[in-house]
Amino acid sequence: MAACRDAGGGTLKTIPYQPNVFAFFYNKDLFEQAGITEEPKTWDEFKDVCQKLKDAGITPMTMDDAYATCVIGYHLARLVGEDKVKEIVTEGEWDDPAVLQMAQDIEELASNGYYSEMVGSNVWPAGQNTELALGTAAMYLNGSWLPNEVKEMAGPDFHWGCFAYPALTDGANGIETNNFGAQVFGINKDTKLAKEAFDLITFLTKGEYDQKLADETVGIPADTTNTEWPAMVECAKPVIEQSTNRFTWACGVESNVDMTPVIKENFIKLMAGSITADEFVSTMQDAAK
Repeated sequence: MAACRDAGGGTLKTIPYQPNVFAFFYNKDLFEQAGITEEPKTWDEFKDVCQKLKDAGITPMTMDDAYATCVIGYHLARLVGEDKVKEIVTEGEWDDPAVLQMAQDIEELASNGYYSEMVGSNVWPAGQNTELALGTAAMYLNGSWLPNEVKEMAGPDFHWGCFAYPALTDGANGIETNNFGAQVFGINKDTKLAKEAFDLITFLTKGEYDQKLADETVGIPADTTNTEWPAMVECAKPVIEQSTNRFTWACGVESNVDMTPVIKENFIKLMAGSITADEFVSTMQDAAK
């Protein structure tokens, strides 16, 4: 069981539970209908998957407004790494070539019809509930909490798959680097019951109770000795097991709170095909002035 420590003295600060990972979750039955037998690991393979789905009359993917920044963040971070993404966002370096490359990649997806027609107007949870869960869209970039959130709409016969955001040619990192995290328990530094609190947290995050929590919440066990994952999230196990490096939330693209609403609004327009890659870049440059 991992724990969070400060960078200086190594003091125990929090203990994680309910781990999660952010990745592409997909409908295995729709992949099978389209003749897709392998999950994509590279961007070219991902585009091939999208085309096969479209050729089979299936909408390749959808997105909701709540998670749009995660898409741009993942793509930029794959290209140049999270530290550079934060620099672009906080320093207004929207003329960086990686921004245009990202925007052109997304524009290509949009122009090929790989996004749902509703992607420009979806307000969470419309995309995940009415498109992915009901089988009208095949893929959705989201967290491993997703299967639990949509289980009533998707029903017991929905077969989940999961793969990491694909690697990009000459990118700074590959599918070994992902956005993963957890909920955490902390103990008040002034409490007189620190040992009792720690013992309770240990009980909750290890062994039988941890397994019970995972089963009842359709979540990932925190205790790595609990190797039986709920069926709906078992598909995420390979992504977590291959993850040796970590992105933070949205891979750093939300580091400038003043820019986040502008980034989200215009990136959604880019996915919807209502603006071009060049227009996205110029809008970001103007907004950062």
